[in-house]
Amino acid sequence: MPVDPQESLNLMEREILNCEKCKDLYMCRKTSVPGMGAGRARVIFLGYIPDIDDSEEQGKPFSGKRASDFLNFLLDEIQLNPQEEAYFTYVLKCVPKKCEHKDRSKQKSSKIRLLRRDNSCELTLQPCTGQMTGPSEHELSSCLEYLSKEISIITPHVIIPFGLRATKIVLSNFLSRKITSNNMQDYHMKVYKSPSFKVLPMQSLSWGLRHRKAYTKDFQSVGKFIRFA
Repeated sequence: MPVDPQESLNLMEREILNCEKCKDLYMCRKTSVPGMGAGRARVIFLGYIPDIDDSEEQGKPFSGKRASDFLNFLLDEIQLNPQEEAYFTYVLKCVPKKCEHKDRSKQKSSKIRLLRRDNSCELTLQPCTGQMTGPSEHELSSCLEYLSKEISIITPHVIIPFGLRATKIVLSNFLSRKITSNNMQDYHMKVYKSPSFKVLPMQSLSWGLRHRKAYTKDFQSVGKFIRFA
């Protein structure tokens, strides 16, 4: 692997865009969504699954207009340069979907790809329903390999997972923490330490949009924490 972290991330981006580890995801995705940002970022902002209407359409993390505008506003508030100091990614690089081909009783297509250019399904010849579902264990473990590589390449000071699912995955898989609560408020703005980096979970951006004043105040504290971590 090249020494330069940005070159390493560029190589991994191409690998993710061409990834075929999970046939169900590969067959029905519009595109995978690699992370993007600085190769030596101080902080990794981590979501769980790309948004099906925005990030999967554009192939860029946090690209939905409301989420993107809000995140940019927050970064401006703490004067964090997203191109030089931050990296944005998801736990899952593809969107798991409910699809006709997952019903193993149905006749299968011999083609590798089921999502056609007109967004219809090769099996049903109908528009793809595009209903998001949860990942299988294999899909999750395959994507965790990419997240582990991202962390190893970037060596961030801080990882900020947005929302409960991203938080639980980071704490259980990278810090070996036993998860005892399913209430995100129990994790929000609490610091967890590993030998290599700190984890500071936050409520999801969608939650923040509904509680904008309180979330902005918390994010200002996050900015100070990032500077001194």
